[in-house]
Amino acid sequence: MGKRGFFICWTILILAVLVPFFMFEDAVNARVDFLVGKYSGDRLAVSAILFCFLAADVFLPVPSCLASAMCGLFLGPCFGFLTSFSAMCVSSIGGLFIGRF
Repeated sequence: MGKRGFFICWTILILAVLVPFFMFEDAVNARVDFLVGKYSGDRLAVSAILFCFLAADVFLPVPSCLASAMCGLFLGPCFGFLTSFSAMCVSSIGGLFIGRF
């Protein structure tokens, strides 16, 4: 495969990742804002919601950088870090198993 084929493969891969993100970004952000705003007094519920969104990042076009920032904002730096880190680990392990099987 020459340089042109390599460029075409990377372009297709980048578009496959970015197009769904831009198509569903507003809907996902609105849903996260609604759920976190609804349960903003209950830190455990907010943690569970953000954990689920970040863990589903391998399946859905979830803006993980924004969800991680929301973890820190709503849960504080320590608990937000633990929630974000553990959810991204679960997402990575899920992606590994999907790719492997």
